[in-house]
Amino acid sequence: CHSDLHVIEGSLPVPPPCILGHEPAGIVEAVGEGVTDFAPGDHVIGCLCAWCGFCKFCTGGRPYLCPTQFSGRPEGSKSRLAAENGDPIAQLANLSSFAEKMLCPERSLVKIRDDMPLDRASLIGCGVTTGLGAALNTVHIPAGASVVIIGCGGVGLAALQGARIVGAGRIIAVDAQPWKFSLAQKDGRCDVGSGGVGSKVDHPRPGNQASTQVWASEARTTYHPLIGLRTPPWNPVTMRDGIPSLRSITTIAEA
Repeated sequence: CHSDLHVIEGSLPVPPPCILGHEPAGIVEAVGEGVTDFAPGDHVIGCLCAWCGFCKFCTGGRPYLCPTQFSGRPEGSKSRLAAENGDPIAQLANLSSFAEKMLCPERSLVKIRDDMPLDRASLIGCGVTTGLGAALNTVHIPAGASVVIIGCGGVGLAALQGARIVGAGRIIAVDAQPWKFSLAQKDGRCDVGSGGVGSKVDHPRPGNQASTQVWASEARTTYHPLIGLRTPPWNPVTMRDGIPSLRSITTIAEA
């Protein structure tokens, strides 16, 4: 996930030394005292949004806003990770999945079925959840709506599949890299456009207006408007998906 690269480049402030990685999948080896939801041998995926279960956000149905996910270890507690000399090593999102083994909170994990390949399940913890959640839970794409997915990386492809799941009427995938279109068309049965100056959507259809836009692209990439692609003045929805660099600026035009 590009968020790890943001940390490396300094765009997301995480103090070093730190072990990165936040899209894990694996098998539980051991559980600590008081853990009741998991047992050794369980297949799990990790989630970067831990939750406490009793704050106003958790009890209000929005555990992804739980502030405890950023609080780290309790005051006075030792770091979960340490160097050979005992110096603490920071843990990214309570996971640090680039290590061979993880020590993480119970509420940073979700149990999955045993026959799910772990190299595919790992994508669910961030990229799939982010893109699919944008389509299903944030934008609430209605059946029959026209949708533009801008950016066909991991998050964009997941949003594209979410649009197909809800029965969107027309899906347009936009990316500056045309080699991504074959996978986008396979996963979403959609029209495509390169996003370059003067580009057009392949196989245009009548009524070429988009009621929903999902931006799933890096802030450093500029996509020029597609010729003939218009957002109608009635109830348009535009969502910026993923985690951009903290140094980036996103401008939203007036309605």
